[in-house]
Amino acid sequence: MGELGFCTIADLTQYLRHNLAIDLAVDSGTPLVLVRLLHNKILYTLLPWIRCYLSYFDTITYGNFMPVLLIPFILYGLLTNPGRKWLWPVQLLLPFFFIINPLYLGLEPKVQIFSGYYYTLAGVGIIKLTYDWLDKRKKPNITG
Repeated sequence: MGELGFCTIADLTQYLRHNLAIDLAVDSGTPLVLVRLLHNKILYTLLPWIRCYLSYFDTITYGNFMPVLLIPFILYGLLTNPGRKWLWPVQLLLPFFFIINPLYLGLEPKVQIFSGYYYTLAGVGIIKLTYDWLDKRKKPNITG
């Protein structure tokens, strides 16, 4: 769904219109009230939204824009320093920014923002891992 895995609200509405039209055509012999009750459920629209949101955390999406080997460094950078708790809301809200696309960004700016953000996180993770490794080596090994 979407260009290069960037699912947008336009993709979601097109998907929902298409599937609703197919489902309504299949249920043509059923009374209209029953069809409306079956197909206007929250889950009918919520599941594609969840699938679209989670596609931004998929390794295939990451693999389109950066080496997948950087994912452990991204996780290390996010999980190890409690001072970077402000990154978690950014991490969780970034897919909504791309789905809703309030700035009407084209594909190239989306790729630059997406890959730049994750390359920065990977750099933070690599630097943090290096500092932790050097700090561990500096401490004297005291065995009693």
